[in-house]
Amino acid sequence: MEIDFRTSVASLGNSFVLSVFGDVDLASSDQLRNDIAPLLGSGRDLILDLAEVRFMDSSGIAVLLDARTKQLASGRSVFVQNPSNIVRRVLDATGLSGLLIDPLPGV
Repeated sequence: MEIDFRTSVASLGNSFVLSVFGDVDLASSDQLRNDIAPLLGSGRDLILDLAEVRFMDSSGIAVLLDARTKQLASGRSVFVQNPSNIVRRVLDATGLSGLLIDPLPGV
């Protein structure tokens, strides 16, 4: 079975922007973790653009929280930008919106 999931990375000022496309679930969460790993501890913030995420389960949330923990340990941050409606609902339902969603998008 082919997984409908991919990411792309761009540099933006003092940040990396990782755009995520498709479903973030048990089948794709390891790939997301692998795609995030080289960006952590780089001395740059990490912005996750989740506008094109169609589904996210608890395994996706675990990846986001793990990335945040690792970035905070190195004095940097992780923020979600442009969350799709489903991502926003998941983060709102879990109480993580205030922790993960970028309070100043576009800055």
